Amino acid sequence: MDQRYKRCILETIAAVQRDAPDYPCAEAFDIIYDGTPEGSPARRLLVDMYAYGAYDAPDWSEELAKLPHEALADVVRAMIRVRRENLAR
Repeated sequence: MDQRYKRCILETIAAVQRDAPDYPCAEAFDIIYDGTPEGSPARRLLVDMYAYGAYDAPDWSEELAKLPHEALADVVRAMIRVRRENLAR
């Protein structure tokens, strides 16, 4: 795929999330992780959405439990990074 198309996809995902209260489901992680290499911007976008947006609720717990192992590991690392950035803790 060309770079312009990939950028458009990422901008669309970000715009949908910005305007909706929902976050990508585990199936979205499956699709992105199956179709992209490690460190891709699409993976980072989904991971950051979870790292910054997750909270203690049953629906979050259910989705986290469904994530592919590699995605869950990335989310945990990102949450640790976010936690270190939060000086108010």
